[in-house]
Amino acid sequence: MIITLLSDLGTKDATVAISKATLLRLVAGATIVDLSHHVARANWHEAAYMLRGVYSSFPLGTVHIAAVAPFADPHPRMVMAEQNGHFFISADNGLLPAVLQPAAASTARLYQRYTKPYLLQNWMADAGTLINALVQGGELPSTGFSIATYPALPAPQVTPINTVCRVLYADRYQNVVVNIREEEFYEITNGKPFRIKTMKGRTINSVSRHYTDVATGEPLCRFNRSGYLEIAVNHGSAREFLGFPADDNDIEYQNVRIYV
Repeated sequence: MIITLLSDLGTKDATVAISKATLLRLVAGATIVDLSHHVARANWHEAAYMLRGVYSSFPLGTVHIAAVAPFADPHPRMVMAEQNGHFFISADNGLLPAVLQPAAASTARLYQRYTKPYLLQNWMADAGTLINALVQGGELPSTGFSIATYPALPAPQVTPINTVCRVLYADRYQNVVVNIREEEFYEITNGKPFRIKTMKGRTINSVSRHYTDVATGEPLCRFNRSGYLEIAVNHGSAREFLGFPADDNDIEYQNVRIYV
């Protein structure tokens, strides 16, 4: 059984190691793959973007655990859903509806409700017990449940002046991913010239395929493997070019404007 683990726990202490030990104790022979433990704190938009772009790369039957702010909701719940042969376990915090097709999200199962005191180790133990039931092929101890309604991943805001895109993610190379997909971009631009301004006075006015399509130190935009628009700088920091703060917890509040 392959289990992927995505969280906002960080790797400075042993929390992730304890979580993985709990899963390994309960699911014999499990292989745990770390997707990331550096999701910005409680930022399920970022987590949803990361999980949606990577889960289909794994074999069918993989279980994907998203332990991002599991107790942030006033009435915490654990839910499970299935899509395209993959299983997903998450808090009922809006993350899964942003990852799954509506039909899969609407047939999610409620597995557990939580009351104080809230302990992450208990949450992981419940996830491990649920996965073990999947492995054994037994009846899942859960009921049909519609995932709580939260805002989906934010959509680009089209105005008469420009299209305002929200930042979803900034990677370790300081490339910035915004919430406009390739098909949306070309529908909005409709073959017309466009420009993206940076704080350093440079303008991006064409779509590149590779980082090296522009000179070293120059900004560019391209569509990444998940189909979202990425702002980058060849051997540089798009985050710096766009004037965004260094704190990852503030990055989701930043905008990129596309002028047509």
